[in-house]
Amino acid sequence: TNNLEGNGEFIRSQNKVLIRSDLNAVQMYIEVFKHEFMHRLETKQLYSKFFNFCFKKSKAFEQYVRAELKSAGVDYDAATREGVLEDYTKYKFNQYKNAEDIPKVDRDKFTMENAKEEIIADFFAQILFQGKEYRARIIEALENADGEALIGIGDEISSEAALLELK
Repeated sequence: TNNLEGNGEFIRSQNKVLIRSDLNAVQMYIEVFKHEFMHRLETKQLYSKFFNFCFKKSKAFEQYVRAELKSAGVDYDAATREGVLEDYTKYKFNQYKNAEDIPKVDRDKFTMENAKEEIIADFFAQILFQGKEYRARIIEALENADGEALIGIGDEISSEAALLELK
């Protein structure tokens, strides 16, 4: 389907993944893999560390959320980190709740916590495919359950991206 907000969506009640049909095969594979890979980590201790750090301290995560809000044209509370994160969580929550291509049963069960999980999966997908150097370091951090290394990589990537934008 081509009427999706992003490149893909997961319909929980049907255990179905929808992907934009105008993506090529590689883009489809990467889109599903990188996002769903993070969801597979949700039961791991490392995920909790990564999740909590992102929502409480990570500068890269905050920059990502601000960029996503700006890209979506959403008015948000730019004054505080907490306000920005809350506004984006509400935005993602409402986006899912109002998606007519997702069955009502799934929309009704969707929570603010689910919205946060989707945000984390999207953010992780952004940092996972940022070049061979980062992929290798991310995989090593995952294998060693090193949450601090994983988070540091995310902040490093974000800092590099910010520097490139200034040039």
